[in-house]
Amino acid sequence: ANYVLDVFGGERRLVETYRAKVDYAQYELLAAYLSLTTNIASTFINIASFEAQIETTQALIKSQKTLLSLVRKQLRVGGASKQDVITQEALLAQTQATLPPLQKNLTIQQHLMAVLIGRLPSDLPPVRYRLSALRLPKRLPVTIPSVLLEQRPDIQASQAILHEASAEIGVQIANML
Repeated sequence: ANYVLDVFGGERRLVETYRAKVDYAQYELLAAYLSLTTNIASTFINIASFEAQIETTQALIKSQKTLLSLVRKQLRVGGASKQDVITQEALLAQTQATLPPLQKNLTIQQHLMAVLIGRLPSDLPPVRYRLSALRLPKRLPVTIPSVLLEQRPDIQASQAILHEASAEIGVQIANML
């Protein structure tokens, strides 16, 4: 049997260094998890927003088509001019032109969501995201208490690095003695 006498605390500080490294790795994992969940929530909001914009744009296009039809009828009976018809056609074309970029952005966000949750975009079932499904807190704090800041994984990881460095200095001092 072999036993190392730890008279100056070098072995104890070495163990402390290893514990600090483990703490650091755990806090980094937690930070990655929080970052992932934040990205998923942001992507959900973006998808819901694009779906709402597309839905509103499609309703607007439908209304503008109805209005164009009415203006054309008015032109036939003499209640509107050719200029009115052309103006309404231009408005309809402008509104229709906004739809493809919205659909493209929606597809990009859907693919991003698939990647974030670890699936292929083709494997995702068609899901409707609704902004109305979000529930926000009724009361939000005006300031952030320092206790909440101390719970942040990046701050805890920095503290673990500081603890590790302190323990390593202790090991070096013990080895010099």
